[in-house]
Amino acid sequence: MGTAFIFHGIGGSPSENWFPSLRKDLELKGQRVEIPSFPNTNTPTLSLWREYYQCTYGKEEKSAFIGHSLGATFALRLLEETDTPIEKLILVAGVYKAMGNAFD
Repeated sequence: MGTAFIFHGIGGSPSENWFPSLRKDLELKGQRVEIPSFPNTNTPTLSLWREYYQCTYGKEEKSAFIGHSLGATFALRLLEETDTPIEKLILVAGVYKAMGNAFD
């Protein structure tokens, strides 16, 4: 079983929304969970988020990506750029308008 990654959105953090509750529920089932604390959450840049993720976690097969808001877009960007397969993708309330930056 790989790691479940929960990606927050703009202005987000690992301790907001439903993230702690989901982490607890998944860990009780034996799932390893990571909630990256991305830099510059109020003015996010794809390159910084990508670099942070890659340097901190690397590539893990059979992982799950759970993205909320801009985190959903980030998960899709990661999938576009890698040949490492994941097991699940869950997108929650993703960004629906162009942001005018590399996340688009």
